[in-house]
Amino acid sequence: MGQALAKAEIKLTSSALGGSVAPPPLPAQTASSIVAETVSGSHVLKIDGYSLLKGLGVNKFIRSATFSVGGRSWQMRFYPDGWDKENADNVSMALFLVDTEGTDVKVRARFSLLD
Repeated sequence: MGQALAKAEIKLTSSALGGSVAPPPLPAQTASSIVAETVSGSHVLKIDGYSLLKGLGVNKFIRSATFSVGGRSWQMRFYPDGWDKENADNVSMALFLVDTEGTDVKVRARFSLLD
């Protein structure tokens, strides 16, 4: 996981109303950190009879059961004849966020096809 560091230098000045001014104190050094929350999960979509699904049609999909990762609801969608005409000779797989209410999420997904 990458880290980003940000440093802020703050200079405070004050003026005195008469009298002598004490020398400025030594600069204070502080630090804090921001940690992004990450959640991992997995879902297995078993496809029985794959060869019978070919010919379903381009952009036609079969969806998985809804599952939860990180408190959000997701579905996998399997396109046996591809997502679009350009991929009609390939299968396509997609991950969809079902509950789109609330905060934005960033996702890193990896699909594996097992024989």
